[in-house]
Amino acid sequence: MKEIKTTHELYSLIEKEYGTKYLENKGAIITFKADEYLIISVPEKEKKILKQLKPLLKQVMQNNEPICSYDLHIKPSENNISLTTIEWDLKNPKKRIEELKKNLAYSNNYKIKNFEIWNNFEQENERIYGIDPGNIKDVEQINNLNELELYLAIDTLKTYIWKKRYDMIMGKTSKIDLTEEQYALEYMMYQTKKFGVCFPKATAHRHISATTSYIAWYNFYDNHFKNILTDDQWNDFQKALKEKQDISKYKPTGKWNDRQITEPKKKEKR
Repeated sequence: MKEIKTTHELYSLIEKEYGTKYLENKGAIITFKADEYLIISVPEKEKKILKQLKPLLKQVMQNNEPICSYDLHIKPSENNISLTTIEWDLKNPKKRIEELKKNLAYSNNYKIKNFEIWNNFEQENERIYGIDPGNIKDVEQINNLNELELYLAIDTLKTYIWKKRYDMIMGKTSKIDLTEEQYALEYMMYQTKKFGVCFPKATAHRHISATTSYIAWYNFYDNHFKNILTDDQWNDFQKALKEKQDISKYKPTGKWNDRQITEPKKKEKR
Protein backbone atom coordinates (compact mmCIF):
# COMPACT_ATOMS: atom_id res chain seq x y z
CA MET A 1 0.00 0.00 0.00
CA LYS A 2 1.13 3.53 -0.80
CA GLU A 3 2.01 5.49 2.33
CA ILE A 4 -0.86 7.73 3.37
CA LYS A 5 0.25 11.13 4.58
CA THR A 6 -2.86 13.35 4.57
CA THR A 7 -6.55 13.14 5.45
CA HIS A 8 -7.38 13.79 1.78
CA GLU A 9 -5.28 10.79 0.72
CA LEU A 10 -7.01 8.65 3.35
CA TYR A 11 -10.49 9.65 2.16
CA SER A 12 -9.44 8.97 -1.45
CA LEU A 13 -8.15 5.52 -0.49
CA ILE A 14 -11.42 4.60 1.23
CA GLU A 15 -13.54 5.94 -1.64
CA LYS A 16 -11.45 4.02 -4.14
CA GLU A 17 -12.20 0.85 -2.19
CA TYR A 18 -15.84 1.46 -1.24
CA GLY A 19 -17.16 4.11 -3.60
CA THR A 20 -17.44 7.89 -3.97
CA LYS A 21 -18.76 9.74 -0.92
CA TYR A 22 -18.87 6.47 1.02
CA LEU A 23 -17.83 8.13 4.28
CA GLU A 24 -20.07 11.13 3.71
CA ASN A 25 -23.10 8.94 3.04
CA LYS A 26 -22.44 6.95 6.21
CA GLY A 27 -21.96 10.08 8.31
CA ALA A 28 -18.42 9.06 9.18
CA ILE A 29 -15.90 11.53 10.61
CA ILE A 30 -12.15 10.87 10.49
CA THR A 31 -9.41 12.73 12.35
CA PHE A 32 -5.99 11.67 11.11
CA LYS A 33 -2.32 12.58 11.44
CA ALA A 34 0.18 10.33 9.71
CA ASP A 35 2.38 8.24 12.02
CA GLU A 36 0.55 9.56 15.09
CA TYR A 37 -3.19 8.95 15.38
CA LEU A 38 -6.42 8.06 13.62
CA ILE A 39 -9.92 8.51 15.07
CA ILE A 40 -13.02 7.42 13.18
CA SER A 41 -16.56 8.06 14.43
CA VAL A 42 -19.84 6.96 12.85
CA PRO A 43 -23.49 7.25 13.90
CA GLU A 44 -24.51 4.30 16.04
CA LYS A 45 -26.77 2.91 13.32
CA GLU A 46 -23.74 2.69 10.97
CA LYS A 47 -21.28 1.14 13.42
CA LYS A 48 -21.05 -2.07 11.40
CA ILE A 49 -18.89 -0.22 8.84
CA LEU A 50 -16.13 0.12 11.46
CA LYS A 51 -15.58 -3.62 11.30
CA GLN A 52 -15.56 -3.33 7.51
CA LEU A 53 -13.04 -0.48 7.45
CA LYS A 54 -10.77 -1.73 10.23
CA PRO A 55 -8.46 -3.95 8.10
CA LEU A 56 -7.79 -1.08 5.68
CA LEU A 57 -7.27 1.48 8.44
CA LYS A 58 -5.00 -0.94 10.27
CA GLN A 59 -2.71 -1.01 7.22
CA VAL A 60 -2.68 2.79 7.16
CA MET A 61 -1.64 2.74 10.84
CA GLN A 62 1.40 0.53 10.20
CA ASN A 63 -0.51 -2.70 10.97
CA ASN A 64 -1.23 -1.62 14.55
CA GLU A 65 -4.51 -2.52 16.22
CA PRO A 66 -6.81 0.21 17.59
CA ILE A 67 -6.20 1.03 21.24
CA CYS A 68 -9.85 1.50 22.22
CA SER A 69 -13.49 2.10 21.30
CA TYR A 70 -16.29 4.12 22.89
CA ASP A 71 -19.58 5.89 22.25
CA LEU A 72 -19.26 9.65 22.02
CA HIS A 73 -22.48 11.33 23.18
CA ILE A 74 -23.11 14.90 22.09
CA LYS A 75 -24.88 16.96 24.74
CA PRO A 76 -27.26 18.62 25.03
CA SER A 77 -29.04 17.05 22.11
CA GLU A 78 -32.75 16.54 21.55
CA ASN A 79 -31.93 13.66 19.23
CA ASN A 80 -29.52 12.05 21.71
CA ILE A 81 -26.77 11.79 19.08
CA SER A 82 -24.18 9.09 19.73
CA LEU A 83 -21.10 8.39 17.63
CA THR A 84 -19.44 4.98 17.84
CA THR A 85 -15.71 5.59 17.75
CA ILE A 86 -12.45 3.65 17.49
CA GLU A 87 -8.98 5.10 17.91
CA TRP A 88 -5.40 4.38 16.96
CA ASP A 89 -2.57 6.21 18.72
CA LEU A 90 1.05 5.50 17.78
CA LYS A 91 2.68 8.43 19.57
CA ASN A 92 1.53 8.24 23.18
CA PRO A 93 -1.24 5.64 23.59
CA LYS A 94 -0.92 5.41 27.38
CA LYS A 95 -1.49 9.14 27.80
CA ARG A 96 -4.41 9.08 25.37
CA ILE A 97 -6.11 6.25 27.24
CA GLU A 98 -5.71 8.14 30.52
CA GLU A 99 -7.31 11.23 28.94
CA LEU A 100 -10.23 9.20 27.62
CA LYS A 101 -10.77 7.36 30.90
CA LYS A 102 -10.95 10.69 32.75
CA ASN A 103 -13.18 12.26 30.07
CA LEU A 104 -10.51 14.92 29.36
CA ALA A 105 -10.13 14.21 25.63
CA TYR A 106 -13.11 16.28 24.50
CA SER A 107 -14.87 19.50 25.46
CA ASN A 108 -17.73 19.57 27.96
CA ASN A 109 -20.20 19.21 25.08
CA TYR A 110 -19.24 15.54 24.73
CA LYS A 111 -19.45 12.59 27.07
CA ILE A 112 -17.72 9.23 26.63
CA LYS A 113 -19.71 6.08 27.37
CA ASN A 114 -19.08 2.36 26.92
CA PHE A 115 -15.32 2.91 26.94
CA GLU A 116 -13.43 -0.28 26.09
CA ILE A 117 -9.70 -0.91 25.81
CA TRP A 118 -8.82 -3.28 22.98
CA ASN A 119 -6.48 -6.26 22.86
CA ASN A 120 -5.52 -6.09 26.55
CA PHE A 121 -3.67 -2.87 25.74
CA GLU A 122 -3.94 -1.53 29.28
CA GLN A 123 -2.72 -4.73 30.89
CA GLU A 124 0.23 -4.96 28.52
CA ASN A 125 1.11 -1.28 28.86
CA GLU A 126 0.05 -0.64 32.45
CA ARG A 127 1.65 2.35 34.08
CA ILE A 128 3.50 1.62 37.29
CA TYR A 129 4.50 4.27 39.81
CA GLY A 130 8.26 4.22 40.30
CA ILE A 131 8.83 2.76 36.83
CA ASP A 132 6.89 5.19 34.62
CA PRO A 133 8.79 8.54 34.46
CA GLY A 134 5.68 10.63 33.84
CA ASN A 135 6.49 13.99 32.29
CA ILE A 136 10.27 13.75 32.77
CA LYS A 137 11.69 14.79 29.41
CA ASP A 138 15.24 13.53 29.87
CA VAL A 139 15.03 10.25 31.80
CA GLU A 140 18.70 9.43 31.25
CA GLN A 141 19.70 12.71 32.89
CA ILE A 142 17.58 11.90 35.96
CA ASN A 143 19.05 8.40 36.10
CA ASN A 144 22.56 9.86 36.17
CA LEU A 145 22.00 12.43 38.94
CA ASN A 146 24.20 12.09 41.99
CA GLU A 147 22.64 11.81 45.45
CA LEU A 148 22.52 15.53 46.20
CA GLU A 149 21.24 16.41 42.73
CA LEU A 150 18.47 13.83 43.07
CA TYR A 151 17.40 15.28 46.43
CA LEU A 152 17.22 18.77 44.92
CA ALA A 153 15.17 17.51 41.95
CA ILE A 154 12.75 15.64 44.24
CA ASP A 155 12.38 18.59 46.59
CA THR A 156 11.72 21.02 43.73
CA LEU A 157 9.01 18.85 42.18
CA LYS A 158 7.50 17.92 45.55
CA THR A 159 7.20 21.62 46.44
CA TYR A 160 5.66 22.41 43.03
CA ILE A 161 3.00 19.69 43.42
CA TRP A 162 2.21 20.75 46.99
CA LYS A 163 1.84 24.42 45.99
CA LYS A 164 -0.40 23.63 43.03
CA ARG A 165 -2.66 21.44 45.17
CA TYR A 166 -2.80 24.09 47.89
CA ASP A 167 -3.69 26.80 45.36
CA MET A 168 -6.47 24.61 43.95
CA ILE A 169 -7.89 23.97 47.43
CA MET A 170 -7.79 27.68 48.24
CA GLY A 171 -9.39 28.57 44.92
CA LYS A 172 -6.35 30.54 43.75
CA THR A 173 -6.10 28.58 40.52
CA SER A 174 -8.35 26.42 38.35
CA LYS A 175 -8.23 22.65 38.70
CA ILE A 176 -5.32 21.03 36.87
CA ASP A 177 -4.29 17.40 36.41
CA LEU A 178 -1.03 16.62 38.23
CA THR A 179 -0.96 12.91 37.33
CA GLU A 180 2.17 13.16 35.17
CA GLU A 181 4.00 15.18 37.82
CA GLN A 182 3.12 12.56 40.44
CA TYR A 183 4.48 9.79 38.21
CA ALA A 184 7.68 11.82 37.77
CA LEU A 185 8.04 12.42 41.52
CA GLU A 186 7.58 8.76 42.43
CA TYR A 187 9.98 7.74 39.66
CA MET A 188 12.68 9.92 41.23
CA MET A 189 11.84 8.66 44.73
CA TYR A 190 12.33 5.08 43.50
CA GLN A 191 15.70 6.08 42.04
CA THR A 192 17.02 6.60 45.58
CA LYS A 193 17.29 2.80 45.86
CA LYS A 194 20.73 3.07 44.25
CA PHE A 195 21.81 5.11 47.29
CA GLY A 196 20.69 2.45 49.75
CA VAL A 197 17.08 3.49 50.33
CA CYS A 198 14.67 0.58 50.75
CA PHE A 199 11.40 0.32 48.86
CA PRO A 200 9.07 -2.61 48.16
CA LYS A 201 9.06 -3.73 44.54
CA ALA A 202 7.09 -1.33 42.35
CA THR A 203 3.84 -2.95 41.23
CA ALA A 204 0.69 -1.89 39.41
CA HIS A 205 -2.03 0.03 41.26
CA ARG A 206 0.28 1.07 44.12
CA HIS A 207 1.99 4.38 44.80
CA ILE A 208 5.59 4.63 45.96
CA SER A 209 5.07 5.56 49.61
CA ALA A 210 7.81 7.03 51.80
CA THR A 211 9.48 4.22 53.76
CA THR A 212 11.45 4.63 56.99
CA SER A 213 14.76 4.69 55.12
CA TYR A 214 13.44 7.11 52.48
CA ILE A 215 12.29 9.52 55.18
CA ALA A 216 15.72 9.26 56.83
CA TRP A 217 17.45 9.89 53.48
CA TYR A 218 15.23 12.83 52.56
CA ASN A 219 15.40 14.45 56.02
CA PHE A 220 19.20 14.14 56.07
CA TYR A 221 19.42 16.61 53.18
CA ASP A 222 16.25 18.56 53.91
CA ASN A 223 17.24 19.38 57.47
CA HIS A 224 20.71 20.48 56.40
CA PHE A 225 19.63 22.82 53.62
CA LYS A 226 16.51 24.22 55.29
CA ASN A 227 17.51 24.34 58.96
CA ILE A 228 21.31 24.35 59.24
CA LEU A 229 22.43 26.56 56.34
CA THR A 230 21.64 30.24 56.74
CA ASP A 231 19.73 32.08 54.02
CA ASP A 232 22.99 33.63 52.81
CA GLN A 233 24.69 30.24 52.69
CA TRP A 234 21.75 28.76 50.78
CA ASN A 235 21.92 31.59 48.25
CA ASP A 236 25.68 31.15 47.89
CA PHE A 237 25.15 27.41 47.41
CA GLN A 238 22.57 28.04 44.68
CA LYS A 239 24.92 30.45 42.95
CA ALA A 240 27.86 28.04 43.14
CA LEU A 241 25.68 25.23 41.84
CA LYS A 242 24.48 27.31 38.89
CA GLU A 243 28.02 28.42 38.02
CA LYS A 244 29.34 24.85 38.46
CA GLN A 245 31.74 25.87 41.23
CA ASP A 246 32.90 23.74 44.16
CA ILE A 247 29.95 23.17 46.53
CA SER A 248 31.62 20.80 49.00
CA LYS A 249 31.55 23.30 51.88
CA TYR A 250 27.78 23.59 51.61
CA LYS A 251 27.06 19.86 51.67
CA PRO A 252 26.06 17.98 54.82
CA THR A 253 28.77 15.99 56.55
CA GLY A 254 28.57 12.26 57.10
CA LYS A 255 26.07 9.95 55.42
CA TRP A 256 22.34 9.70 55.68
CA ASN A 257 22.49 6.09 56.85
CA ASP A 258 25.22 6.47 59.47
CA ARG A 259 22.51 5.64 61.97
CA GLN A 260 21.06 2.14 61.63
CA ILE A 261 17.72 2.24 59.85
CA THR A 262 15.38 -0.68 60.35
CA GLU A 263 12.34 -1.06 58.15
CA PRO A 264 9.25 -2.21 60.07
CA LYS A 265 8.37 -5.80 59.29
CA LYS A 266 4.95 -6.67 57.95
CA LYS A 267 2.78 -8.69 60.29
CA GLU A 268 2.30 -12.24 59.21
CA LYS A 269 -1.23 -13.17 58.23
CA ARG A 270 -2.92 -15.48 60.67
